[in-house]
Amino acid sequence: MKHAIRLTFLEGTKLCLLFSDGVNKIYDVMVLAKKYPQIKALKNRKLFTSGILLGTSGIYWNDDLDLDVESVYEFGKTGDTSMEDLSYLLGFHIKQFRKSANITQEELAKKVNMDQGDLSRIEKGLANPSLLTISRILKGLDANIDFKIS
Repeated sequence: MKHAIRLTFLEGTKLCLLFSDGVNKIYDVMVLAKKYPQIKALKNRKLFTSGILLGTSGIYWNDDLDLDVESVYEFGKTGDTSMEDLSYLLGFHIKQFRKSANITQEELAKKVNMDQGDLSRIEKGLANPSLLTISRILKGLDANIDFKIS
């Protein structure tokens, strides 16, 4: 199952979701307005940009307005993946590996001889770690990340 891991608001009523498989999907929520008239409220930019990603499966604005991310994945337009997206995606997967290994950030940082704050920034997608650093972290987690270049 693919999980939504980052929500970005674009112009108008378009949003972009980055999924755990590295795919970006762009979706205009107004396509739902005919079937769900309450969606029209999202034309209010302040309300629209107040939406939050709930876990990895839904976008929530209020008790009347939410959106299942599976619809975005299925019907959204595939967008470009940026370097920022890749950093975020890498951090997401490192965090998932760490949690699966039942190890804290502090424990992993000590194991791979790095500052816990640096590891935190990597997991949040806020750092641009070298390949050597990524390799050390993955080795410390006994994990591999497969990727393809296309």
